[in-house]
Amino acid sequence: MQPPSAPVCALMFGWMKRRDAGAAGWWMARCWLAVAPAVALIRPIDLTVMCAKCGCCSMGRHRQRSSACASMLVFARRTSAMQLDRIDYALAEGGQRRLLLNGFSQAFQPGRFACITGPSGTGKTTILALLAGVVQPDGGRVLDGATAISALSAPARAAWRRASVGLVFQTCRLIDVLTVADHMALVARLRRQPEAQGAGHRLLAQFGLASKLGQRPGQLSGGEKQRVALAQALAARPRVVLADEPTAALDRANAAAVAAALRRYAETSAAVVIAVSHDQVMIDAAHDEVRLMK
Repeated sequence: MQPPSAPVCALMFGWMKRRDAGAAGWWMARCWLAVAPAVALIRPIDLTVMCAKCGCCSMGRHRQRSSACASMLVFARRTSAMQLDRIDYALAEGGQRRLLLNGFSQAFQPGRFACITGPSGTGKTTILALLAGVVQPDGGRVLDGATAISALSAPARAAWRRASVGLVFQTCRLIDVLTVADHMALVARLRRQPEAQGAGHRLLAQFGLASKLGQRPGQLSGGEKQRVALAQALAARPRVVLADEPTAALDRANAAAVAAALRRYAETSAAVVIAVSHDQVMIDAAHDEVRLMK
C-alpha cells in the first residue's frame, strides 16, 4: 500500500460538522501522527497538527472544549514556497485609503535568499508583515505551499508563525537582563524544541561569538547584538526567515557576515529566506532581487 503523497499530507484537513466532531477530528489527527514515522521512512515528512480555530498544536490540549474547536489542520513541515497571490492592501491616511499593493503576486522559493528593494512607501515592510501573517490582506491570498495562511484564524496564524517563522528586526530585540546563552535557552523553551539551544550555540560559534555566552546585550557591540539576534532566529530551524533591514545599523564587515549567514541558511536548510534591505551588500548576497516601484 502506497503512503499518502506529500501534497496529501499538506492538504489533509477537515471541517467536522457532526456533534462529535471535536473528538473525531482529534482522533483522526492522533491516528495520523501514529503512522507518520512509518511514512517518514519512505518520504521525509515532519508533521504538525494544529487546530484552525484555537491554534493549539499536537503537543498540547485544546484551548476550547467544544465543537467549535474541531477544525484540525494537518500539514507537512517540509519546506514549500511562500506565495503572495493577487494581494490587495490599502493604508488609512488622514481619513483616506491609499492603495499600497494592487493585485501583487510573487513566489519565494525554498533554498533561495530573496531581497526586497525599492523606494520608501512601496510596501516592502508590509509584504513581510503579510508573509508573517501579522496583517491580513484586503484581497488575495498568502500561501505557505498549499496552506492559505491568510484564511486561518488569528490564533492559528500565531501558532503557524511560532512553528515555522524566524523573524529578524532592524533593531535588536534582545532582553537586557539575559545573557547570550540565556537567549538561546529562551528560544528553545518558547518553541518547545530543546535541541534549539545547542543549535543556537553552534550558530554563535559560526558567528565568532562563542566567547560571549556569558555576556549581556549591554556588553556587546551593535554588530555582535545583531548576530546574536540572528542566531536566536535561526536556532529553531524555521522553514521561513523574514528579516527587516537587518544590516541598517551595521558596518560593512558585519553587514557582509549577516548577509552571508542568511544566504548560507537558505541553501543549507532549504528554507525560504526573505529580507527587506537598501544595503548593496545584502542585495549582492541574495539569489533574487524583488524590486518594488511606485
